[in-house]
Amino acid sequence: GDRKEERTFEVSPRAKIFPMKDFQKNMKNQVVEILYEKDIEKNRAILTLPTGAGKTRIAVEAIVEFLNKEGTNRNILWIAQSQEICEQAVLQFKQIWEEKGEREILNVYRIWDKHELPRDLERGIIVASYQKLHSQREYINVISDDGLLAGVFIDEAHHAVANSYSEILKGLGMSDHSGGTKENDTIPLIGLTATPQRSKSSETKSLKKLFGDRIIYPSSSFDPKSEGNDEFDHSWMNLLNVKQKLTEKKYLAEAKYHEIADRTWILDQNETKQFEHNNE
Repeated sequence: GDRKEERTFEVSPRAKIFPMKDFQKNMKNQVVEILYEKDIEKNRAILTLPTGAGKTRIAVEAIVEFLNKEGTNRNILWIAQSQEICEQAVLQFKQIWEEKGEREILNVYRIWDKHELPRDLERGIIVASYQKLHSQREYINVISDDGLLAGVFIDEAHHAVANSYSEILKGLGMSDHSGGTKENDTIPLIGLTATPQRSKSSETKSLKKLFGDRIIYPSSSFDPKSEGNDEFDHSWMNLLNVKQKLTEKKYLAEAKYHEIADRTWILDQNETKQFEHNNE
């Protein structure tokens, strides 16, 4: 018989997507170039900006542009530290594809907790927690076999120096250093972080080794060439300078500091673990 529609249904307003700033477009164009790069000496980089300046938006815009041209029958792997950050990425892909996707369907897979890896014929954006990938590292080659994997993105990339990430890359057939000789080292690898310089020099060195010692920053070698009248010169390589520029342009909120009265705080075990994680 006739299908009966529900008496009521909820309609939520679509989240407004603001136009990208020129510095974001510039960096997006660099990411797109890397997604097409097959030279194993040039297909890795770290995308770095101050917190709140749009790293995820830039990367997702680049991926959508790439998939619009190349088709959605490929895999993009997005790795994040927590389920919350994974879900933020999922929502960003949904918003940008709804706005700019030129093909009918883009499949986005949530691969964390009890969700299983995509099966052989499933293609699309694979947003996965590193814990899930590490636990399934002997099977994750299903994502990258037969040239299906077009790019790997690691959010909060400063964590990628951990052994668990090396084992994930190994499972994908990729090296834990730029210029490797493994079968899938032609797959682009891009990290996102607000803190590429680590407190331990050994970790900074390992990050540079993993991502090919290349930093994506607003560059005059790409379009657009400036943010308003502020040309993309070498001063845009310095994160502190970038934060100041973006704050002056009202793109970032200006931080206001308030002194906290001197007192002792006692954290339980979980709070201590969370505090240490947030300060890594």
